[in-house]
Amino acid sequence: MARFKSFILFVGLAVGALVISQLHAQQADKVRQTQVQASASPAPASTTVAVSSTAPTVPPPSPLAAATQLFRSGKFSEAESAYNAILQSNTKSTLAYIGLFRTLLLERRQPEAATALAKAIELEPNSDAVRVAQGEMYFRQGRMQDAQGVSLLW
Repeated sequence: MARFKSFILFVGLAVGALVISQLHAQQADKVRQTQVQASASPAPASTTVAVSSTAPTVPPPSPLAAATQLFRSGKFSEAESAYNAILQSNTKSTLAYIGLFRTLLLERRQPEAATALAKAIELEPNSDAVRVAQGEMYFRQGRMQDAQGVSLLW
C-alpha cells in the first residue's frame, strides 16, 4: 500500500510539473499577444497602408519562456543563468524561482534548490505551482508524509 501511495504521489507531482509548464506557456503567450497588440496600432482612415510580402514578425519569447525552453532542452547551466537574469530584474517572479529550483534540483544541488524554493514559498505560499514544487522537494527527500501534506491531490 505504501508503494502504491508513493507511486500515486509521484504521478501527482509529475502532473503538477506539467501544469506548471502549461502556466509558463500561457504566460508567454499572453506576453506575445500583448506585444503584438501594442505594435499593431490602427491606421487612420485616410491613410494608405502598404502591404508587405514578407511574413509578419513574431516577437521573441518572454525571458521566462526562453529559460523554460532551455530547461526543457536539458541545457541546465544556461537555464540557470537565464532564471538568475530574470530574478535580477524581477525579484518577485515566483515562476522564475520555481524554474531555478527545478534546474538546481536536476543538477543535484539540493541546498541551493531549497533556497530558491524557500523564496518562492515566501512570495506565494498558497500558489499551486509552489505547492507542487514543495511536494517534489519532499518526495525527493523521501519525506512522503510531508509531500502528501502539500500535494494538490490529497
